[in-house]
This record gives sequence, C-alpha cells and structure tokens, in this order.
Amino acid sequence: MLKIKFIFKIIPVPIIITDNLPENFAGLSHGLFIKIRPEYQNDEGLIQHELTHCKQFWKYGWIGYSLLYKFSDKWRLKFEAEAYSVQLSYCKDKSVIDILAKRLETLYSLNITHEEAIKAIQKMG
Repeated sequence: MLKIKFIFKIIPVPIIITDNLPENFAGLSHGLFIKIRPEYQNDEGLIQHELTHCKQFWKYGWIGYSLLYKFSDKWRLKFEAEAYSVQLSYCKDKSVIDILAKRLETLYSLNITHEEAIKAIQKMG
C-alpha cells in the first residue's frame, strides 16, 4: 500500500506501508520516501516524525544530512529531537514524552540520559 504526503507544500513524499523495517522501528525515513509498519499507518505523529526527517534531508542535502547524521552525535541528537518534538505535538497525552525520550535515549547511540533526552525534545518544541 502507498500513501502520499507533501512537505513544504510542494514536494511529494511516498509513504510505503510495509513490515520490511528494522525490528525496533515503527517507521523509517529514507529522505525521498518513508516506510511505515501497517499497524502505524494512521499514526499521524509518527508520520510527521518521519516527514520531519524528509524536510531535514531536503534542507541539508543528501550528502550533508547523511554525513551529519552518521558522524555527529550532536547533529543526530538535533535531528531526532526535532522529529520527536513534532511527533509529541500530535499526541493528546503529553506524558508520551517519556516513551519518546526512552527511544531517543536508547536507539541512536547518543550516550545521553533519560533527562537529557526529555530536555532535548522539549527544547525543540
């Protein structure tokens, strides 16, 4: 199944509904397209999280975004905290920040505490 969303009001981003994702991920941005697990296909917060990464991809370019994300903990934290902040804005229950912070703390090799993850997400909001 395929959906289309737009970023910057003009750039189409295909959203592929698939289970072909790393085990701990519900969604994944590849810059030009997104993959979302079927059970999360209507989770607008998650979709917006991944669309935020697409916007970052276009803002910094493929090489810039990829190098910053892969080789700089500071930039990887910035990119992910921004995406989680956007995701949080779509959640009615703001206590979800604890779940999002736990993911930020554990999935991205950032060596940060839970409190630092919460602060990073809140700072981007």
